[in-house]
Amino acid sequence: MLLVAGLLGACSSTPDGSRTSGDPLLDLRNPALTTEERSRSASIAWGEVEAGVRARERTRATFKDLAWSRQTAPLLRAQLVDHLMSDTDPDGARDSLRLAQLMLPREPSPRVAAVICHLAAARGWTDLTPALVRSLGDDRLPGAFEDRPEVFALRSLHPERSLEEVVFGVFLDPGEDPTGREAAVLRWTDRVRQDAWGLLARLDEDRSLRPGFLRDAVASGGALEPESQELARDLLDAWESHRVLPETAMELEWFRSILRPTLPELAEANGGWWRQCAEAVRAQPDVRTEGLRLRHLEPMRWASLHEPALLRADRASLLATLRARLDGRDTNTRTKEIGNASRRKERLRDWEDSLTWADLLTIVVVDAAVRERGAVATLFQHAELDRDDRTTEYGGTLEPDPSSPERYRVLLFRPRQAQRQGDNAFVASDDMLRFSDRALVHHHFQVQRSHNEAFAGPSLADLAYCERSGRTCVVFTSIARDRLGVDIYQPDGAVIDLGEIERPDA
Repeated sequence: MLLVAGLLGACSSTPDGSRTSGDPLLDLRNPALTTEERSRSASIAWGEVEAGVRARERTRATFKDLAWSRQTAPLLRAQLVDHLMSDTDPDGARDSLRLAQLMLPREPSPRVAAVICHLAAARGWTDLTPALVRSLGDDRLPGAFEDRPEVFALRSLHPERSLEEVVFGVFLDPGEDPTGREAAVLRWTDRVRQDAWGLLARLDEDRSLRPGFLRDAVASGGALEPESQELARDLLDAWESHRVLPETAMELEWFRSILRPTLPELAEANGGWWRQCAEAVRAQPDVRTEGLRLRHLEPMRWASLHEPALLRADRASLLATLRARLDGRDTNTRTKEIGNASRRKERLRDWEDSLTWADLLTIVVVDAAVRERGAVATLFQHAELDRDDRTTEYGGTLEPDPSSPERYRVLLFRPRQAQRQGDNAFVASDDMLRFSDRALVHHHFQVQRSHNEAFAGPSLADLAYCERSGRTCVVFTSIARDRLGVDIYQPDGAVIDLGEIERPDA
């Protein structure tokens, strides 16, 4: 009874009406207290550290644990980070820099990000530049681009260089892995490079800067690490020979896989394919290669070898061909789970003014590929497998058929167990990405019900994947037991309903 009474007394309100215990670290950890009470406790504890009456290391450890936790209120997290980064102790300052390097790239709170950015600028932490670039490339945080605190910090830390030059510098030199784990360095370096390149592509949408940056990097010779030199040379060669540059982090990874595949058995096939693509591009006037993307290369290559009349056709002719093919086909507009009605335009007439010559060529080639009898039979087989599996949606690729190069074959890549997110989502597996360097499209099915026409067309998540990956994508939706709706969609958000395909033996 005395023990219970003592505990109750320790937890009861103090004379001023608060519920604090008198130990600021204990109160800071107490989620039952209000944010204001915990905030006061944090200030008291840090004041005691600065006065030399509280252990610095133990207090920093508590502050860091709570700062990392998404369960801690953003206002309190920001205050804790502010205290930590204001630490003038040399060891504490080094630890704070490492904390900022780890937290900032994927920090979800604008308030916390702003604290880190402004304090980094004040302290001259140029070593935080890669983390600032990665954070700036994450467009989930609100606010106009120029008003982002990362922009302020980068310009403060590098006043002599443009923002684009700073970002490209991080792409070439990602810096050291702040975790200090040697085994993880390569993957960490790749992530920094990809994020920096994705941000640079957004800053240089018209590609007016990147070719020059790459030429300067290649000309610098031994001034760069061998891997950076090799990557810069590959990108410059791609621009000069194929008129393409990756535009997203994920597309950069695809590009690197084409030229330097992780599986040695793909190197020869990828090399031959890459050379054929260059020949197809070289035959085109400049007006047709404006805005060319990696996803356009395979349709151009295929047409150059198997239907050269398509490659010779101008934009108006390709548009007329596509109109004629689509005329009279049954179509189905998605009416369910529409997050933004303005994005649900699915007719050629809705998008034809924005489609490039290469876009139109791609759509014509894809339309023919998904209607080839053998491909249709395989698609319906895969659709049945998907319908019987309630744990995920199925998907895969269309790629050149080695046994019949004028045709495309359909490959199925079932998501792994850890990637199965239910019957209304498809996640492209690592195997699918690794083996689809030369694919025409990525595709998936929506066949949960025989009559699924209300969901015909890509979801918002599908459109987001398409944008990130830089791929041409197709979704097949069950309209009836023996009919699939076909929708092609592009990274720019364009969606074209290509009508329906029927089971060959129906």
